[in-house]
Amino acid sequence: MKSRSVLLLENSIHAAIAAIEVYNKPSFLYREEIFSILMINAWELCLKAKYLQLHHNRLQSLFVPLTKKKKDGTEYKTKRYKTNRSGNYLTLEIAYLIEHIPLDKVLKNHLETLIEIRDNAIHFLNNPVSLKKVFLEVAAASLKGYSVFVESEFKFSLKEYDFSILPISFNLPDIIEPASLQKESVEIKKLLAYLINKRTEGISSEKYDVALNINLKFSRSKETGIKVRLDKEGIPIFQETEEMLKNRFPLDYGKLTEKLKSVYVDIKFNSKFYKIKKNLEANPKYAKVRLLDFDNPKSQKKVYYNPSIIDAFGEYYKKR
Repeated sequence: MKSRSVLLLENSIHAAIAAIEVYNKPSFLYREEIFSILMINAWELCLKAKYLQLHHNRLQSLFVPLTKKKKDGTEYKTKRYKTNRSGNYLTLEIAYLIEHIPLDKVLKNHLETLIEIRDNAIHFLNNPVSLKKVFLEVAAASLKGYSVFVESEFKFSLKEYDFSILPISFNLPDIIEPASLQKESVEIKKLLAYLINKRTEGISSEKYDVALNINLKFSRSKETGIKVRLDKEGIPIFQETEEMLKNRFPLDYGKLTEKLKSVYVDIKFNSKFYKIKKNLEANPKYAKVRLLDFDNPKSQKKVYYNPSIIDAFGEYYKKR
């Protein structure tokens, strides 16, 4: 018999697949709104499965407790829970789960971004063309993050499912022109400002993204048709902007050594250190060679580091 957390996870995956199917329809005028609604549903069920897992599969752990006391001011001896109009127990909302489950900071940021899109979709938002690319980039990040989370937290592979979205569109704007936003409502401008702020906050992660920067390039060749390359997980290959690279790899050599000195008591910057550093730099999640002038391919290059490399040195040195 399957556990409650596994049953919730299965329903979560079904919701995610439904979100993908809607988004990939060739003509669907409400695709972004429906995707955000279904994908938040998928994430909420997934987080409830994780919360159950952390609380020994006790179903009551998901119920919303009733804080009301007796008339005399004393608390009830047994726990009581809130119910809905039909008399069934209300369960914890996604906002509560995000705060009470140990989650990567970037993943939290992404979920808050997706919730904001969902809330705007439910309450009033008509999706303008100017925001389609922003929504696409958040959607791609959501599927990538969801796949990583399910596999890492539940040891459940999603490779049998077609977890990919099709971003091909001839009316997809490369950038958001200020002139196009002048026609939009104040609410749309506020939403866009919120989304941009979320994706540019100075936090980085090895596994998660607030949004993926997707750029499509169409070229003529002897073969007919348009090619879009997808990675092994079915996510469109994207070109990182300078800002995104800075967020993921914010440390230069000077800042790295300062951090290492504050973390490790016995570290010395000798031949042993440089050998370890060279080996770690070979791992793309720890280091990135970046152009000093991002727009000039002939510019000098410099190595920058992801903060996660600091913990990697723990295999060789003693922490304070």
